[in-house]
Amino acid sequence: MALDRRMTQTFSGPLATIQCDGVKMLPFGNGGSVSTTGCGYAPAPQARLRHRLQHVWGAHISLINEYRTSKCCCLCGATMSCVFKKRNKCLVLKKAKKIHGIMRCHDHGYFHRDKNAAVNIMAIYENLVSAEERPVQFRPVRGSRFT
Repeated sequence: MALDRRMTQTFSGPLATIQCDGVKMLPFGNGGSVSTTGCGYAPAPQARLRHRLQHVWGAHISLINEYRTSKCCCLCGATMSCVFKKRNKCLVLKKAKKIHGIMRCHDHGYFHRDKNAAVNIMAIYENLVSAEERPVQFRPVRGSRFT
């Protein structure tokens, strides 16, 4: 029951769903490149969440390719850079260490890469619904493994 309450709180925000003729439409990253199985399948918790959203909550799930969603700024679309730290608590590190969860846009500052990706996935979904194509900054380059 606590999980249901948390899901209601989590998925009730303005960016959570799009209502279309009374049906909840929910964009969801396909997770094909982040598979823990190595076979292109979604990890078990992600698959269970999608199943629960579809069957218990009645949402229509649309899988969105996550290509460049965490690398492009959600405000301007520019490519963001990695953030490095040179100190660990009180110790000065010999070599700067990359902070995995934080990206920096030169115009808009710092973003958590997962939150940035979620906003970008919603933007891709809204663009696919209205214009039927992905925004330019999220399109794979021809000849890459993502085309």
